[in-house]
Amino acid sequence: MQSQRLSANGVIRASTTLALGAWICLLPLAAQAADSRYQKIDLEADCETLSTGVEGDSASFLCHGPGRMPFVEDYGDLRSSVTYGISEQQGERIWQSFGPFNEPAETIEWRYGDSASRPIATIRRWSVQTGSGPEERDWSILVVSRVAQDGIGACTTGYVDARRMENANVIARIIADAGAKNFRCWEDEPVYRPDDEELRGIVSR
Repeated sequence: MQSQRLSANGVIRASTTLALGAWICLLPLAAQAADSRYQKIDLEADCETLSTGVEGDSASFLCHGPGRMPFVEDYGDLRSSVTYGISEQQGERIWQSFGPFNEPAETIEWRYGDSASRPIATIRRWSVQTGSGPEERDWSILVVSRVAQDGIGACTTGYVDARRMENANVIARIIADAGAKNFRCWEDEPVYRPDDEELRGIVSR
């Protein structure tokens, strides 16, 4: 696992003004007014180590986002899973990742809706390794995750294949703004863009 660099004071604000065809017309005005705060995170330097496995093959880290928002990043067998909005004592963590080896990027986009006091979702780019030998390649997948409310309901709400979808970041924000707040974890189906077996096939649920 590569070391990831955190900028502790590097949280910045950016308003999203982009639109994506007719999709944007389906969103409530509050969602259109949403904005983002960005954070770079370094697990080893800026997060608390909760546990480590034999020879470092697995580990869990407690980190904090804007406003000291807790999240836990778990790592094992060259795969990662992140639960946003809870600490290790505030709620249940369910492993959500990809079947192939994978790693999340250091930058987290915290997405805010009509209230600037608490994020409703995160968007994070993951590198997913597929194939072997000459056919090996890294997929760039944007993962949209629901931030737990009062320690309940932290899960993935959408996947966007940035290799194949134009305006992938805009699509991810639309998924976050339109559905993350009221998404029912383990009941509602995550959004896949594109919705095909190629993308669904690498998701581990």
